[in-house]
Amino acid sequence: MSNTFLSEIKNLDIIKPAYTLYQEISSKVTIHHVNGHVGIEGNELADRMSMIAIESQDLSLCLYRAPYNIKEILALRAG
Repeated sequence: MSNTFLSEIKNLDIIKPAYTLYQEISSKVTIHHVNGHVGIEGNELADRMSMIAIESQDLSLCLYRAPYNIKEILALRAG
């Protein structure tokens, strides 16, 4: 893989360590592709949670601390 190709990948500084971690745990996880915005609850919930994270503007990795009310979170606007 050429350096030119690698420099064109967006967020490579995030992807490389994430892929390294994935390689370490790949025997313990299963990844499934799902289409976005088609009503799959877990995917829709992840989308809303990402919007909460963006709106909080907290740059550090942190746990979601508010009480979990999945129906309220899913009622938030989609990303």
